[in-house]
Amino acid sequence: MSDEYEQSGHENEDSGGPPLISVDGILRQRWFLLAPLLVCGLCGFVVSHLLPLKYKSTAFIIVEQQKIPESYVLPNVLMTLQKRLDSMTQQILSRTRLQRFIEDFNLYSSERSSKAMDDIIDKMREQVSVELVQTPGRQSDVIGFKVHFSDTDRFRAQQVTNELTSLFIEQDARERSEQSQRTTAFLESQLQEAQKLLAEEEEKVREYKLAHLGELPEQQQSNLQLLSSLEAQLHASTAALDRAEQQRAYLESMRAQQEAFAAIPRVGEDKKEQSEAEAANANSVAVAQVIVADLWKKLNAATARLTERHPEVIALKKEVADWEATVRRMRTENAAATELAGRLKAIAVELENERRQSGELRSRITEVQFRLSQTPVREAELAELTRHHENARSHYQSLLQKKLDSELASNLEQRQAGEQFRLLDPASLPKRPEGRARIVLAGWALGAGLGVILMLFREGADQSVRRKADLEAYNWLPVVGRIPTVRSADEQRQLRFNRLIELTAFGVMLLISLGTGAHVYLFG
Repeated sequence: MSDEYEQSGHENEDSGGPPLISVDGILRQRWFLLAPLLVCGLCGFVVSHLLPLKYKSTAFIIVEQQKIPESYVLPNVLMTLQKRLDSMTQQILSRTRLQRFIEDFNLYSSERSSKAMDDIIDKMREQVSVELVQTPGRQSDVIGFKVHFSDTDRFRAQQVTNELTSLFIEQDARERSEQSQRTTAFLESQLQEAQKLLAEEEEKVREYKLAHLGELPEQQQSNLQLLSSLEAQLHASTAALDRAEQQRAYLESMRAQQEAFAAIPRVGEDKKEQSEAEAANANSVAVAQVIVADLWKKLNAATARLTERHPEVIALKKEVADWEATVRRMRTENAAATELAGRLKAIAVELENERRQSGELRSRITEVQFRLSQTPVREAELAELTRHHENARSHYQSLLQKKLDSELASNLEQRQAGEQFRLLDPASLPKRPEGRARIVLAGWALGAGLGVILMLFREGADQSVRRKADLEAYNWLPVVGRIPTVRSADEQRQLRFNRLIELTAFGVMLLISLGTGAHVYLFG
C-alpha cells in the first residue's frame, strides 16, 4: 500500500463506507487544489493590472432644512427629495450637458474617434450615479446624497464630480425658486378668478335684495311693526271717518231744519209782505238792500210833501221798517246758512281725506301683508344665494391666505433661507482604481472552485486500496493481518527531500498570495 496510508495512521481502518473526501484525500490531492488556486489568483492579479480600470470620485451633498420654522413660514415646494433628484438627474444627464462635459474635460478621447457620440454619452451616463444617504434606522429620513463618477484619470474624475455637484446645487436652487414662483403665480391667477366669482355672487345678492326690498327676512320684524302701526292708523282713521259721517248727518239735519223754518209763513204778514219776503229771499240780501234804499227815497219824498201823520208816510215808514227787519233777518239766516254750508263743506273734505287715507292705509296694509307672506320664499332663495356667496368668499379667503403664505415662501427661497443643498464633502481624489480588488478576489474564487472540482474528480477516480474496508470490499475475503511499510535509508532521505520541496513551494505560493493581496489592498 502507499506511503500516505502509513503516515495517516490507522484510525479509519475499521470505519464504514468511504466518505466523499477525507483529510487523507485532501492531503493526497493537495496540489490539484493549490495549483489552480495560485494560477487563477495570479491571473486575476495580472488581468486587474492590464485592464483600464476606473477611479471613482465621490462627493457628499447634505440637505439643509429650512432656516425659518415651518410654523411661521410654510414651504410651497413639497416635492420629495427622491423625485427632485430624479428630475434633476434627468436634466443634468441630458445629451446636451453630457456632450459639453465630454468636450470640456476631454473625456473618452480614444473612443470618440471610433464611436458615435450617443454611445459615448450613454457610457458616461453609466459612469455617473446618485446614492441617497438615509438616517440609520430611519429609511424614510433622507439626509443627503452622494454623487459618484468613474474615469481612468483620477484627477479628471475629481474635476467632473466637482462640476456635477455644482450643477446639482445650482439646479436645485433654480428649480425650487422657479417652482415656488410658479406656485405663487398659479395662486395669483386662482385668486383673481375667485375674486371675480365673489364679486359676481355679491352682485347677485345685492340685485336680489334691491329687487325684493321689504320682503327680506331681516326686514320681517320691521314689517310686523309697520303692519301694527298701519292697523292702528287705520283703526283711528275709521273712527274719525265714523265721527265725520255722524257730524255731517247732524249738519244736514240742521240745514233741513233751517230750510223748513224759512219756508214757514210769518205771523201777521200779509200776502204782499210774504211775497216780498220770498222775493227778497230769492234775490238775496243785496236785492233787499236795494229795495230798502228805494223805499227810503220814497219816504223822503213823501215826508217832503206830507206830514208825519199822513197814512202814506206812516205806511212807507212801516214798509221801510219791515224791509230793514227782513234784511237783518236775512243777514242772520244767511250767516247761519253760510256757516252751516262751510261746516258741511269742511266735513265733506274731511270725509274725502279720511276715505282716501283709509284706502291708502288698507293698500299699504295689503302690501305689508304680501311682503310678510313672501318672507319665507325670499328667505329660502336668499339662503341659496348666501350659501353660494359664503362659499365663494371662503374660497377667496383660503386662496388669499395661501397666496400670502406662498409669497413668504418665495421670498424665503429667493433669500436662500429655505431647504437647500450644501456640499458637505467635496469630490474626493481616488487613490485606488475601482474594481481591481474584485477582479483579484474573483480569480482566487475561481481558482478555489476549480481546485475543489479537480480534487474531487481525482479522488473519485482513484481506485487504490488504502484501507481494510477497501480490500474487503474488493475481494470479499476477510483480512487476517497487515504488513507495515519498510523503507530504506535512501528512500527516507528522498521522502524528506520531497517534503522539503513541497514546503518550499507552498511557502513561495503563500508569499506570492500574501504579496498580491497586500498590493491590491494598499495600492488598489
